Amino acid sequence: MATTSVVPVDLNVFLLKMELDIAFIMEICGDKNGSDRLVKVSKARMKAFEAVFWNEEGGQWLDYWLFSSGDEPETWKTENQKTNVFAFNFAPIWISSFDSNENLVEKVVKALENPWLIAPAGILTSLTNSEQQWDYPNGWALQQEIIVTGLARSGLKEAKEIADCLIQKRCLCW
Repeated sequence: MATTSVVPVDLNVFLLKMELDIAFIMEICGDKNGSDRLVKVSKARMKAFEAVFWNEEGGQWLDYWLFSSGDEPETWKTENQKTNVFAFNFAPIWISSFDSNENLVEKVVKALENPWLIAPAGILTSLTNSEQQWDYPNGWALQQEIIVTGLARSGLKEAKEIADCLIQKRCLCW
């Protein structure tokens, strides 16, 4: 089954955000050791985002497909990155360590500025017209919120302009 062979960007974004949030809560509650453990885990996941998911050429993070039988270690290969464009390819921008990296945000903005992903009603879920609810021409509110929040927090003028434009599109559509 294909779902057991993919390492998805979106799931790992949620795991990373959860690790960072729980580490923050643990520190507030006085569990410094627990917080430190989760910060260490989250730093490893952030490195994986850079090493496994980030696609420099596309200016976005891409899902990764596993092809080994499990008997031998998987070797990272560029061709194993799924090049299909999905809104959640841009979800890591929601995480503060990514939205504070101006160079990275510039690349993400450039990729988002391509006219094929931003539609009159907001960001498309994908560019695949499968007639399924998770594909073109649909856009999901959570995806819009995550991407807009990351862009708006980034501090980059162009990113904030895209976020403002997307917010205006949402207001007009609703």
